[in-house]
Amino acid sequence: ITRRLAYALEQGAQWLVDDGMTLPGDIAEEMRQISLWMQQHQHTTRRHVVEHVVSDQISTSTALDQLTAQRWLERLTRHIARIAETLDEAGVRPGSTPAAETSAETKTSTSEAALAS
Repeated sequence: ITRRLAYALEQGAQWLVDDGMTLPGDIAEEMRQISLWMQQHQHTTRRHVVEHVVSDQISTSTALDQLTAQRWLERLTRHIARIAETLDEAGVRPGSTPAAETSAETKTSTSEAALAS
């Protein structure tokens, strides 16, 4: 899952900065799937960490670090999925101009043209 997440994040970040890049696949759906997988496997992952502590395979401080990292990763994937969904629903594409900016630019151009006349 970490490779999938890293790839999705890399592609999403590259897409946001490169006006000419076409996003391969549906990044919003990929992030939703990763987030869902993380949520579904939370309990199992936590149980494995606790079992490793009980069997003295890892220390309690290492277990705490692993559980904290797992919680943050789950939260991160959930938030990134929401961001990707929001951008996808809004139709935001690289190089596109949000409607509010377009409207403001049009008003400015109209005002400047009126002043020039």
